[in-house]
Amino acid sequence: MPRDPNKYDPQTAKGAAELSKLVYGPPAEVQARLRAAGYSNAEFISDPMTGTQLVVASRNDAVMVAFRGTEADGTATQTKLGAVLHSLNDITTDLNGGSGMDSVERFGGSMHTGFMKAYGGVDGRLQEAIRRAQGGDSNKPILFTGHSLGGALAQIAATDMKEKGFNVASVYTFGQPRIGDRAFSAHYKELGLSSKTYRHVNQGDPVPRLPKIKLDTMLGNIVRWVKGEDADRFRHGGNMVYFDQNKTRMMNPPDSKLDEATTGDIISRKGIGQAIDNAGQHSMDEYLKMVNG
Repeated sequence: MPRDPNKYDPQTAKGAAELSKLVYGPPAEVQARLRAAGYSNAEFISDPMTGTQLVVASRNDAVMVAFRGTEADGTATQTKLGAVLHSLNDITTDLNGGSGMDSVERFGGSMHTGFMKAYGGVDGRLQEAIRRAQGGDSNKPILFTGHSLGGALAQIAATDMKEKGFNVASVYTFGQPRIGDRAFSAHYKELGLSSKTYRHVNQGDPVPRLPKIKLDTMLGNIVRWVKGEDADRFRHGGNMVYFDQNKTRMMNPPDSKLDEATTGDIISRKGIGQAIDNAGQHSMDEYLKMVNG
């Protein structure tokens, strides 16, 4: 846990990355390794309807909550093409039953419907598990972390728990997609969470660029993009910790560092090839290398 939550702590980032990687393992193994490392009350939560999984663990000074991403996102051993297809399908199709860019009003703004459904499968049990992990100390600080979809859910959970009065100390995510619009981002900042949130982004990772617009048709998205309408765009909250191709860490570089693709890039042979080449940048293994490098 960082001494000052409003300052980026490389050691906390390393610990959060290790935890975000560990949560991809079998539940019994995750719990055993956490207990061996000195954590108590290592509780694994899983929702079979949404597929959402997370672990809640505590130690003397803090509670850790780590959300799991999707199975394929946790490893770098899959093919590059498989990584691209799996990640994009996850973010834009699976969770939303096909609509991909749909939204629901929550937390002060419009939120990605699929992510909210995924979180809704565990929110009640998460709150109960945190209280157990706090062991009667309601002010015990909580760190939320996760990779890919897990990072999105970590940020949503931090918002929810902060609104419920919990002491949210820090949010460290890796390869996280966007989860809400401008109004949500403003609400997140009003809650005091933006300064405590650190989103790690590897150069070329396609997932932090998604989703873009809260409409449910590709044609509608293209029309809005051509017209330059920005109000409905999903956007990130918190600080961006960016790693370039030389593994150099940059704090809060311009948003252009996300290299958002234009329609022309997407349909071009060069753009597709680059997306495939960059797919490996999204794996948790790569993020571990970056924060440990």
